[in-house]
Amino acid sequence: MSLAPVESTALRSLPCGLWVAFEDRDEIVYDAASSEYQIDQAIMHEVGHMVLDHHAQGVAFGALAELLPDIDLTALKFVMARSNFDDAQESEAELFADLVMASAVSPFRRSSVMTDFWGRQ
Repeated sequence: MSLAPVESTALRSLPCGLWVAFEDRDEIVYDAASSEYQIDQAIMHEVGHMVLDHHAQGVAFGALAELLPDIDLTALKFVMARSNFDDAQESEAELFADLVMASAVSPFRRSSVMTDFWGRQ
């Protein structure tokens, strides 16, 4: 798995990241301009989808090509993107992220536990 920070005004309008599943790897895409906490929350939300074995339903790859023009659409399996905030999978992934973040955030840490672990670029 890898992290892919992007500078994208389209992604900035979403309060989340994207889980992009390729045939040979997974990427979590997030807005590089977000705060460190928002980035960590978005990453853990997408990891929650992975851990909870969620799968995308009907995400248009064409919209992804506009958002991330350098992506190879032929190698994609699916893209997990938030389209409905009332969806059960989204609620579960958000709860997962909240629980991880609650245990990871400490007033005594000088850096993000997610940065330390994932080695953010």
